[in-house]
Amino acid sequence: MQKFREAHNIWEIWELIKNSRPEHCQVWQVINGQRQVYFLDEINFEVVEKSLFVRIKDYDGKLRLDEFVYFHLDNRETIFKVGLKKINQDILTLNFPSVVKTEELRSIPRVSFKTEQEKYVFLNLMEKNNLGQERKLKCRLLDLSTQGMAILVTNSNKKLFLNADSIEISHICDQKLTQPIAMELKNNKSHQIRENGKIVNANRFGFSLAMELELDQLLSDLD
Repeated sequence: MQKFREAHNIWEIWELIKNSRPEHCQVWQVINGQRQVYFLDEINFEVVEKSLFVRIKDYDGKLRLDEFVYFHLDNRETIFKVGLKKINQDILTLNFPSVVKTEELRSIPRVSFKTEQEKYVFLNLMEKNNLGQERKLKCRLLDLSTQGMAILVTNSNKKLFLNADSIEISHICDQKLTQPIAMELKNNKSHQIRENGKIVNANRFGFSLAMELELDQLLSDLD
């Protein structure tokens, strides 16, 4: 059985769209109780305006500006809905999706958090060559699974993480763990979030955990 998750990061969403084959993707509107379905010829994205542009195959002029447009992409069965800004012959200008549902490829599903949810973790970092000095840091939580997590690391803290002898997590939001859990860095890459109407450049660090989390109980406590 397929499992799905929500994706919120603009660049992850664009990768899902970019790696789809337009001729195998569908858009539709429900008008007067009936679906008007079309296949695509082309998909493009404009970063600054955060707009999606699609060229419709065999367009017959029936789409309406006052209704949502629904998408189904062939890449990982991704689905989303967006507002329609403009129709110019067979080219649609649409809002870029803020969230999509996409197939979960991991054997262990993860839960993603929106920026406005403001979920944080508290970490202990043991620095290299600094007489065993420990730093305590608070970082924004991006996603979480039973065996790993991704956090937002500022550019100013990036070297601390890359040069740390050891990293442990002690709290997830205000939930103190029964004991600190060791974390192992698996990957890191540049990452952007929108905060207070501005684009913030930072880094996404992915970790595995030395102990498995009781995710269901933890998520119920975080709500």
